[in-house]
Amino acid sequence: MRHAFLIESPGQRLDQIRSRRAPGRAGAAATRRQPTPDLVEALTWAFYEKGISHSAPVLLESMSTLQGYSRRLIAFLSQFDMLLTPALGLRPFQIGELNTDAADPGAEFDKAAVCAAFTAPFNVTGQPAIALPLYQGADGLPLAVQLVGRPLGEGALLSLATQIEAAHPWAERFPDRTATSR
Repeated sequence: MRHAFLIESPGQRLDQIRSRRAPGRAGAAATRRQPTPDLVEALTWAFYEKGISHSAPVLLESMSTLQGYSRRLIAFLSQFDMLLTPALGLRPFQIGELNTDAADPGAEFDKAAVCAAFTAPFNVTGQPAIALPLYQGADGLPLAVQLVGRPLGEGALLSLATQIEAAHPWAERFPDRTATSR
């Protein structure tokens, strides 16, 4: 790793890890292996197959659609300093409840999409956003809100998040480890 010194010189440690899974065609070029279903989770494979089934013009049209959506959403939100939303559309999944290697990966994606309904738009637009675990549900798990800032507004977003955390600290709150159901 040629640029490791940039991380290590200020006193940070850099650990190199290797993935057990090939990341699609780029991975195929790097590993000289073709991607196969046994190298990735079922959901990843389903997206891979869907991706290679579309032509370049379809990809460009889809990207243009997302860029238009992003521009319209950013323009609408520009009248506000911040946007406050729930962080999740559902309570957090229990361990194993979302199985991206299931027989029907599409159904698992649909569950995840409902959960990520408030965060996904800002992954598309690239706006800075942060989830703040201000509350706890009856199950003891965090109940978070999401703050979304303006494009390039990370400073204001982090400043507000810091002020909120100072007023409502959450670092010492932990869920009951004996809870097994919602």
